[in-house]
Formats: sequence, structure tokens, C-alpha cells
Amino acid sequence: MNALHQPSSSYERKSEAVKTAQAGKGSNLWRPRDAVKPVQTRTTERDTSAESSANGSVMCWNCKVMGHFSKDCPTRRKSATCYGCGVAGHIRPNCPERGQSSVAMVARETRSHPYRRFGRINGRKVDVLLDTGSHYNLVKASVAINCGLAVKPANKPLYGLGSTSVPSVRAVGMAYADISMDGVCPGPVSVLVVPDTVQQPDVLIGRVWLDLPAVEYRKVDGQLHLYRAESCSGQTEPTVTTVGCDADYINTVEVCTAPTRSPLVEADFGYVKPDATAVEREELIELVNEYRECFAKNLGELGCTPWMTVDINEVPGSGPVVCRPYKTTPTDREEIAKIVADWKQNGVVRDTISPYASPVLLVKQAGGKNRLCVDFRRLNKQTVRQHYPLPDMLEQLESLAEGRMFV
Repeated sequence: MNALHQPSSSYERKSEAVKTAQAGKGSNLWRPRDAVKPVQTRTTERDTSAESSANGSVMCWNCKVMGHFSKDCPTRRKSATCYGCGVAGHIRPNCPERGQSSVAMVARETRSHPYRRFGRINGRKVDVLLDTGSHYNLVKASVAINCGLAVKPANKPLYGLGSTSVPSVRAVGMAYADISMDGVCPGPVSVLVVPDTVQQPDVLIGRVWLDLPAVEYRKVDGQLHLYRAESCSGQTEPTVTTVGCDADYINTVEVCTAPTRSPLVEADFGYVKPDATAVEREELIELVNEYRECFAKNLGELGCTPWMTVDINEVPGSGPVVCRPYKTTPTDREEIAKIVADWKQNGVVRDTISPYASPVLLVKQAGGKNRLCVDFRRLNKQTVRQHYPLPDMLEQLESLAEGRMFV
């Protein structure tokens, strides 16, 4: 192994010299190719390019004219030109006029808005927008934290433009704060905390603050002015006048709380005998509308019974049933929200903060519509059974054997 690292012997050097001499005489011994091209070849290429340029066979990619290269183009731009202002010497991202007009326009619009001004929450300056069409006071979550508000968790849906059943946004909390503007501070008022991305101003003031007894506002010459109610000019104390009456009777008005039901027509019936005459059809419609309260076209007309309630008794030692919601598509979630909103509107369900939570799912019906079902299987496992003897079904059907009309 050491012999490999030693310099070549004199015999090996002589052999290499002989091989080199033989290769020079035109022998067939192998020799490696030249790794570097001769200088004469590159000189030939430059001469060829110069000849092609002189002959006009090349085209400039800058001006599209034959006869010269782009580096020698006489019309080549010497400096960059801005595509925004058209001035040479800089490019669009470094343009000094970029962004100045838009910033000035926003600032001018903010100052001229009659309902936009600065106020204070717990002594901190905030950007406020007065909204007489909003019922609630809304504040950004980051502003609520910076102002030191004691936020309580809340999940309140807020509806705006768009769907009347799916909320536009949900409030994440609720707090009380002292909001003052233009020297008017009526005291602590409730505010809803919303995510920062749902509104531009820090605080949106609604009728909860504007309708307070100590607040009065007027719009004069396009500007909205706020006053304290007791210091507003022209404010007078209310006067109560008592008028005596010797009459010993009281007028009463009977109020009907039943929902208004529209008369039924033939199109509302699921099936009518095809060979029924026109007279029979009219008599059928009159009979059905005579007992209109017995037929429901929707969930609102069906209603809830006020005559009984159901108590669910659980097995002793059972804990609240809490299940994660089932995975659904965005389309199914929107349909579930509409059905739940319909239930809430008709008094079937209500909002709650109960620790119990059972999942819901949509079940496809035979007609193609979806039916919302609540999975109460886990709750049923820990519910005390109520053993009540139900009547026999066959006996009930036999009692109806003599009937001729069923509604």
C-alpha cells in the first residue's frame, strides 16, 4: 500500500515518454480529448457574428428592425419609466405619487361623515359610529380588551342584510361600559363584543345608548348634535292633566291570540277524487273551511298544546349528555339553521344555556325533502322508563269500523 503513494520510478517515466512519442507519430494508442477548445474557434465565431450583422440577417428584439443587436439599438431606453405617472427615473413600486390620493380621500370622508366622531370608553379614546338603525351597541374584541372591559361569554346572533334565518354574525361576549361623546355620558350601558373583522369603527352606537333618557340628538344642516336632555334648549318638564269622569262603565276589547288562517282552496288538498263534480268540490271546500281550525298548512298553524307538559326523569347518578355535532356540508348547515329558526319562531324550541347537548342530523324523506331529527339515544339510555299501559291498536281500529269519514 505504501508503494502507491511513492513517486513514479524512472522506468515508469521512460515508458510514458515513449508512449507520448509514439502517439505523436500517428499511432493508434488512445489519448484523451482536449478539454478546452482552441482559441481560434472562438475567434471564428465572433467573425461569423460580425459578418451576419453586416449582412443584416439579425433582428433587434427591442425595435424589431433588421441589421443590429438590441445592445446596439439606437432607440433603446436609457432609464426605467414609471407606468403610473409616466416619468423616467423610477418604477411603479417606488413612485412618490402612489397612495397619496387614496389616503387623503379616506381622511376627508371620515371627517365629513355626520355620524362619525371620537368618543371615550372608560376614559380611552375610540372611533365611534352612530347608527340609529341598530338596536345594540357593538364594540370590537381588541378594543374591549384595551379598554379593560369585564367581558362575559355570550353567543348572540345578529341579523343584518341577507338571510333572515341565518345570522350575519354572532357576538362573542357582553359587557357594561361608560361611553361618552360630546360631553354626554349617561352612565353604564350594555355593549356586545364582536370580532374585529365584522366592522370598521371601534364602536358602533345603537339605540340602547341613543334612547337613554339623558341623551338627546338633533340633525341640523347635515350635522348630528348630541346634548344632555336637561341642558338641551327648549326642554320642558312634562305636564300631567287629570280629567274626572262620572261614567261607571269600562270599554273592553276582546283580543284573539289565535293565528290568522287563510281559507283553504282545492290546491291545498293532497288528493281529490278525480270524478268529483264541480258542485261536490265546492261543497267540500265549504265544509273544510267551516272547520278550518282543524287543518294546519304549516308549523305555525299546528302550534303547541298548552294542556300538558312532559318531565324527563333521569337515572340517579347520571351526568349531562354532551355530544359533538355531526359533520355536515355548508348546504346542510344552512338548511338546519332555517329549520331551527322556524322552530324558534313558532315556539317549538328556545335558546338555552343548558349543559345538555344532543346532535342533530337531516334525514331524507320519501318526497325528497329533508327532516331534521335530534339524536336522543344517549339521553334515552339514562332516562327512567314510564310504564303506562297503552291501548291495543287492533281494538282502536275496530272501534272505527262503522265510520265513514275520517279527518
